[in-house]
Amino acid sequence: MTLFKQFKTKSATIVTALGLLASVQPAQATAILDVAEIGSYSQIYQLDIPNSANYDGATPAYTVDNSGTAIVGGINRIAYYMELQQAGGDRQWVWASMDAFTQNLGQTGVPVISTGAIWQQLVGSMNVESNVGGIVTGTGIATGNIEFWHNCYSADNEIGIPGAAGNYDFGDNNSHANSCYGSMQVHNYGEDQTLFAWNRWDSGGTGDLGIGNNAGNAHTDWTFMGNASSYSLRSLEVWVQPTQAVPEPASLALMGLGLAGLAFSRKRKTA
Repeated sequence: MTLFKQFKTKSATIVTALGLLASVQPAQATAILDVAEIGSYSQIYQLDIPNSANYDGATPAYTVDNSGTAIVGGINRIAYYMELQQAGGDRQWVWASMDAFTQNLGQTGVPVISTGAIWQQLVGSMNVESNVGGIVTGTGIATGNIEFWHNCYSADNEIGIPGAAGNYDFGDNNSHANSCYGSMQVHNYGEDQTLFAWNRWDSGGTGDLGIGNNAGNAHTDWTFMGNASSYSLRSLEVWVQPTQAVPEPASLALMGLGLAGLAFSRKRKTA
């Protein structure tokens, strides 16, 4: 089952989520402080994004990995939260939740080749929250799409995403060699907007990373930027909402108390 517990603090409501059918790692998440709808979600992954990575055949070094947890009744929604900060700059974050596109928790994280995950598709009923100016927020957004793959890719609009141009944006083509670049992007194509992008994690070079459109660049999805090292904070979290809500047993209510401080003390790796 899944256990949810809310803790009131001076600054925010902290929501912790525990899966109880497997060996579950406690939440390490800033999303629990930022995101309004997170109360019904359970954390599956947290990753301190490295400057560079070559995940060809390898597994990312997740700080939290609850992908072995059983989800009662299946997955209703999947959500992604990215948090970035440059030295001396403001902390930026974005949350995008959507109707479930898989029931396999192991395929909700970084789509390395070993997961078998390639998601290039529209997604339904997207909810977006963010503190970044210009990002269109709201609930039930009907124009979401994701580009998750380990392949190289080109700029032509392979599946006909409305409004995509001939540059690297929210409509590209992943029909190329396996495990040679990598893309993990969430878009709102109705607003011509990339919500977040993390590319080039399958080639060993410095990654491409950003929230919102890559302003002033023809390639709005951050492809070829090689800018990951410009951020001192780089974090990605994956959450899911179970189809079947499970009431919290009173006898287990205190199990999550030790997690309350993690939102403040989570280590943020810079390499």
